[in-house]
Amino acid sequence: MKFPYEGVIFDWAWTLLDLGPEDDRPAFFAMAEFLETRGHSLGNPEHAYTASSTLFREQILTSRGCGLEAPYEMILNYMGMERGWDLREADKKEALSVYYKTIYSQRKLYEDTVPVLDAMQKALQGEVDVIVGIESRGFIFGAALADRLGVAFVPARKPGKLPAESLRAEYELEYGTDALEIHRDAITKGLSVAIVDDLLATGGTAAATCRLVEELGGVLHCYLFLIELSFLNGREKLKGHRVESLIQYAGE
Repeated sequence: MKFPYEGVIFDWAWTLLDLGPEDDRPAFFAMAEFLETRGHSLGNPEHAYTASSTLFREQILTSRGCGLEAPYEMILNYMGMERGWDLREADKKEALSVYYKTIYSQRKLYEDTVPVLDAMQKALQGEVDVIVGIESRGFIFGAALADRLGVAFVPARKPGKLPAESLRAEYELEYGTDALEIHRDAITKGLSVAIVDDLLATGGTAAATCRLVEELGGVLHCYLFLIELSFLNGREKLKGHRVESLIQYAGE
C-alpha cells in the first residue's frame, strides 16, 4: 500500500511523542464519543479500537506513508464504508481534531523536540540573522529554532495568507503550479538566512523560497531539513547552496 511521500514525517512524530501501543486509547475514545454525537456509532468501542489500531500500525506505520492526519482519516473512511455512514468532510475533520488535541494534551511536545532542535542548531554550522520557515510544518521547527538562537523568524506562506504587501514565487507541481509568498519588508539586504522545513522531497518549495530570499537581498546560509527523501533528488534544484538534513531515506 502506497501513500504520499510527505507522510514519512508521521512515523518520526509518533516515535518522538514516545507513544506506546495503548497510549492513544483516550484519544480514540474521545473521537468515538464525538462521532456518536453526529449519529455515527462505532458499535463496540473496544472492538473498534482494536481493529483500527491493528490497521493503523500494521498497514500504515510500516508503509512510511501518511501525513499527520492521514492514518485515522483512512480509518474513518474504512469504518464509514463498512457501516454505510454518510460522513461529512466537516465531521471528519472535527473528529480528527478531537483525536489529535487529546493526543497532544498527553505529552510535553516542546520538551520532546529538544534533541531535534539540538541537532538542527549544530547542523547550521554558523550564525544566521533570520530563519525562514516554509508552510506549514517548517513553522514548527523554524520558529522554535529562531527562538532558541534569538534571531528573527519569517514565514513563507501559501498565496493570500499574509496581511501586508508580499513577494511571490511560483514552483512546479506534478500537475500544475503553486506559489509561496514572503512579506516584502521581512528581509533586508545582506542578512544571513537559513531556510527550514520538515521535509526535502523534490525541492520545489525550498527553491522557490530561496528565490524570494535572494530577491529581497538576503544571503542564503543553508537549507535545513529534518528529513530528506534522497531518492527524489531534491538537492538538484538546490545546487549552489549548502543543504543539511538530519535523516535521509535512500529508497521508497
